[in-house]
Amino acid sequence: MKILALSVFLAALWLPLKAEALSFGKVNLALADQVMIPAYDALSMRTTILERRLGELCEAPDPEKLQRAQAAYRDAMLAWQRTQPIRIGPIARANRVPRMYYWPDKHGTGGRQIR
Repeated sequence: MKILALSVFLAALWLPLKAEALSFGKVNLALADQVMIPAYDALSMRTTILERRLGELCEAPDPEKLQRAQAAYRDAMLAWQRTQPIRIGPIARANRVPRMYYWPDKHGTGGRQIR
């Protein structure tokens, strides 16, 4: 049953592509508009919230603020995992991918790895 469903799905994808010439410009634009930009917008929003929650926790530590900071960290990491496979565009500049992997990098591991 799964094979039949997969076959129908692949045929539904293939037939329109075969019927008309595929415009790579349209595909790239759709990829940017529908996948990359929303993913980076979400990452930006989640890391901004994380920064705010960590600041609140540092100003006046308590268990509730710790839980909110931990939840913000999880949300930021999930947003990063959605953007992590994207290796083109701004993330490719200034070794940003390794910088994200090693954050927080209190021992300078990322810099040593890059050098």
